[in-house]
Amino acid sequence: MKSKLFCSVAVILGCLLSTAFAAEVSFSEINKDIDQGLDANFYQIKTRSMSLSLDDRKALFELKKKKSGLLYENARALNIAPGFGLGSFSQGDDYGGRIGLIGEAACLATIWALTKTDKTKSETDIQAVAVYTWIGIKIFEIYRPGVYANDYNKRLEDALWLTTQIGPDESGNLALKFSAQF
Repeated sequence: MKSKLFCSVAVILGCLLSTAFAAEVSFSEINKDIDQGLDANFYQIKTRSMSLSLDDRKALFELKKKKSGLLYENARALNIAPGFGLGSFSQGDDYGGRIGLIGEAACLATIWALTKTDKTKSETDIQAVAVYTWIGIKIFEIYRPGVYANDYNKRLEDALWLTTQIGPDESGNLALKFSAQF
């Protein structure tokens, strides 16, 4: 009798531990998928995250979301001080980084090249346009980290079923979510 009870308890305990371990593996796998690229692994993240509880999905979002305050992890400061898109690159934003790098390099090269020559009227105008364009690129670099963080966070929320109307509920069952106001 004791051996049957022991076997029953062992089986139940094993099932509970394997379920807990499976959820932890799923959480860590999704975490790794996000690290390897949200856009590249979007549908895989979306599929795997259905097995997580709502609390786990919210915790994963809080862990992986990009900060979008005044200074995002110094991304704006890096885009201002050394410039050349370094802040955007450090944030993972290749598009913003390339615009900053190519734009600043072209503008500063034009300004520098025209300071080494005797300027005609048209060269002075070109230099002025290059200075104004460089200022515009700097404004873009200040603004871009916040835009990138907000877009990334919206995609992450969608991948983790936090904003969609159909998805897993608190107990992990597929459900239709809606709200009505009167």
